[in-house]
Amino acid sequence: MAAEPAYQFTKKLLPQRTLEWLDRYTEENPDNDGKDSDWRDFLREYFIRILIFTTMLSAVALGSYYYLQPYLSGKMSAPYSNLLTALLTLVVMAPFLRAVLVNKTNHPELFSTLWFKKRSNHIPLTLLLFLKILIAAAFLYFVFAKLLGLQSLLAALATAGAAYFISSSDWLMGEYLRMESRFLVNLNERHMLKHREALAEAGEEHLYGWFDEELQLARYKICEDSPMIGQTLTQLAFRELYGCNILQVSTPEEVIDMPGGHHILQKDSTLLMIGTDSQFKLFDTAINTQRLCMTLVEEPITMREFMLREDNDKENLSAFLSCAITIDKHSPILGKSLKDTNIRDDWHCLVIGLERGSYTMTNPNVSLVFEKGDLLWVLGKQKMINQLVREEIL
Repeated sequence: MAAEPAYQFTKKLLPQRTLEWLDRYTEENPDNDGKDSDWRDFLREYFIRILIFTTMLSAVALGSYYYLQPYLSGKMSAPYSNLLTALLTLVVMAPFLRAVLVNKTNHPELFSTLWFKKRSNHIPLTLLLFLKILIAAAFLYFVFAKLLGLQSLLAALATAGAAYFISSSDWLMGEYLRMESRFLVNLNERHMLKHREALAEAGEEHLYGWFDEELQLARYKICEDSPMIGQTLTQLAFRELYGCNILQVSTPEEVIDMPGGHHILQKDSTLLMIGTDSQFKLFDTAINTQRLCMTLVEEPITMREFMLREDNDKENLSAFLSCAITIDKHSPILGKSLKDTNIRDDWHCLVIGLERGSYTMTNPNVSLVFEKGDLLWVLGKQKMINQLVREEIL
């Protein structure tokens, strides 16, 4: 009975900025139809998996403690028997621990779907994720403290190290990035579809296709006698002259993502470039007419194909991810120009395009001021996604 009066009283005391933040944080996704079953499906799979793997891990832990350790103690001296017991237990537990930590279910996209759907989902999802980590850590601590006999501090440090090793393997990271790439493609399509529907309601017609199919990526290698060797990217002005952006410069010694204008090109460098079909045709013409001495080593593919490409784990770990961001009333860049936002450094990304109304532009001018309803396209790596989620932009 006192809930509503207490709410109204508290609302009057809170600062306006706090009220705006709360309104933004709890704002419902307009696409939600009120019949959302994602939470039900996610929780069912989550707790079924936790129950199954916790039971199996408990069986392994108790079997090692009550049967394996006493048996080995009768066969060899104490330090070696404890060490062998802990080692065998970890080997048997490892697959189950990885299954607990990794979001690999019948519907692995549910976590991402719930996270991006509604900002108020972040807290419960974070708590559920913490619960999984806590369960895995408890079993690891049992192995180091009970079976191996380490002191509490050493057991805790060993637990942290083992958990990090299990969760940071290349294979796991590759699987995660593949899942996230597919999800971002779907998320981008929802943003674009929503943008098209808003135009249709306003009586405008959008004549362009999907933006991530218009942009292409290709790799070029600089020959040893190229006149570009020793020049900076600012001097070469790829963006100004041809409309293409350089995403990556790689040499046999190093790989540089989204290099700045001060970067000097060296021999044996390979450039990963992004642009439209017409921009690449212009660039290819310049290579021939101006004798730039560059060779195409990887044919252009669309940005969507690039994101979904099934490469080996090493390449997936360095995969670029594109993301469409709708500029709404809560956006921190609303009313600012590109040069005033410092997006490149703050979000660790490259602005590759913008859709405003029925007009689509690649490489928007730095003086362009962002307006409500704009669809901004950025390209970056996992660090970009982490930052966008941290700032509650996605």
